[in-house]
Amino acid sequence: MIYFHLNTTNFIDPMVNGEESNLGDIECLFFNTVFSNLSRVKVFLNNWSEDPPFVNNDILRGKKWRLCSLDDESVETSFEEILELMKTAHLMKIIAIGKSLKDMGIHYEYITRIPNKEVNLAWENYMVGNDYQYIEEAIGNKNMTLSEKISFFSQELLNIGSKGNKLTIFDPYLFPKKCDKDYIDLFLGIIREAGVSSLKLIVDRRKCDINLCKNIIEKVSVQCAVYCSETIHDRWWIIENVKKGILCGTSLNGIGKGKLSTITQLSEDDVEKIINNSSNIVEYKAK
Repeated sequence: MIYFHLNTTNFIDPMVNGEESNLGDIECLFFNTVFSNLSRVKVFLNNWSEDPPFVNNDILRGKKWRLCSLDDESVETSFEEILELMKTAHLMKIIAIGKSLKDMGIHYEYITRIPNKEVNLAWENYMVGNDYQYIEEAIGNKNMTLSEKISFFSQELLNIGSKGNKLTIFDPYLFPKKCDKDYIDLFLGIIREAGVSSLKLIVDRRKCDINLCKNIIEKVSVQCAVYCSETIHDRWWIIENVKKGILCGTSLNGIGKGKLSTITQLSEDDVEKIINNSSNIVEYKAK
């Protein structure tokens, strides 16, 4: 993991549409729309300088900084190249804001690099000692374009091993009765970019638009089976054979629409529980 601190000493608020800009929104836009075009490295925004991995770090001792981290071990790009990509990204305009990080007087300062094994061990020891559970979240910004939504969501699926595997989706509102005009393109784009081999969709018949269901099934490029259950509430996207999955904090139709959205990785135990408790599903016949 490569850790950075956002230096805001000389921050000049861009005032988009007459409104002040939240630094959290700027960070999300920067990583989702600028840095993501330069690298596929996974980004985490909510690290704190007081967290377990930094206990013996002299640079962060006594600081209370929120850090972002880039998982350099998730890509083949070298550490040095990633640092150069960050420098390049600082000069690139964020379209939704009309300015670059440099224009706004803010920049990410490199702090340290810690091997993933050391980071994980530090967290494991901390969690065991305090009886805590650790989860990861990816954050989607509030106003993403269609291509940005597809990239944001499909990358999370790729991170849990979607490529070449069957994807199981639990979502009572997967075929909503009211949705955006680009909803079908969004769904098909995510499935295409995630590289799944087949689909198993589990929905609530009472909350489905039958015509939308038929339309998507006809257009999706992989084998697709639809089932019904009236007992599901949350939205889980799972790769059963590797026991990995994500919890989507908003409906697929709600991503990038006015509010920040989160995607949380599920633990292996959670995935097993979800799979074991999904035996009451019945095949959905869209008539």
